[in-house]
Amino acid sequence: MSNKEQGSRHRVGAVTLDALQALEEWNLAWMKAVARVWSDPSKYEDALKEDPRSFLKRHCDYELPVNMTLEVKGSTQRDEGAPPGTADEIPMPDMHITVWLPKRPDQIEDGPVALIDYLKHRGYPCFCC
Repeated sequence: MSNKEQGSRHRVGAVTLDALQALEEWNLAWMKAVARVWSDPSKYEDALKEDPRSFLKRHCDYELPVNMTLEVKGSTQRDEGAPPGTADEIPMPDMHITVWLPKRPDQIEDGPVALIDYLKHRGYPCFCC
């Protein structure tokens, strides 16, 4: 890789293909995590909140970047999304991300549709920092 190509991969303010791919991988992993928690909240919700890094690796085949910490808040039993005025942002190196579990649908068979609806209303990517 040339110096010019390498430099463009690390410019602040520039979105690279690698960054977009990383966001897509994160987005898919988070949706898998939410779906897993929704499938059995009593079994998975506390595990996700207590050790999100291990949970994502074990249940979602996703390795959280080493420079990122993840905090999971909220509950699948209540609708307590991120507080008003909390903007979604794309974090930069040495990140701390806070995500809010969406309320589980009353009918779990509606889960896939609810996840798409969640993405549609939360925007992309679906995390706060």
